[in-house]
Amino acid sequence: MKTLFFTLTLASTLIYGGDFIANAKSHTVVQNSTKLLWQDDPSSAERQMSYKSAMAYCETLDYADHTDWRIPSASQLLSITDTRRTPAISIAFFHTASGCYWVEHGSIKGHVGMIDFSDGMKKSVNGFEQTCHVRCVVHTLK
Repeated sequence: MKTLFFTLTLASTLIYGGDFIANAKSHTVVQNSTKLLWQDDPSSAERQMSYKSAMAYCETLDYADHTDWRIPSASQLLSITDTRRTPAISIAFFHTASGCYWVEHGSIKGHVGMIDFSDGMKKSVNGFEQTCHVRCVVHTLK
């Protein structure tokens, strides 16, 4: 089994519910159940862009020793929601706006999906020019 790319230290790492490990130094969160590494830098709560710009942003992101970032699927982004909180996201994430975040483009032509962290619900919009936040994801272990 491969080890995670960062060393766990008490000063910079917090473990939430056994599934999430937040690293304050790298501004990332590892989700153990899915082996996903989530971007959680301060601009995650501020950065808004169109869907096409968000795709390009993730695909060219060089962050936390990874260059294979992408927009998460709806099920992946839903897996980090916590509707008991506002914004409706796991407590492991420090930088989240209460608004829409892009998910991978679905199969309905001209429609794009998003998760709204004001309520944790999946939504769809017609068109690609609306602006939403983007939180990129990458697999930590192959």
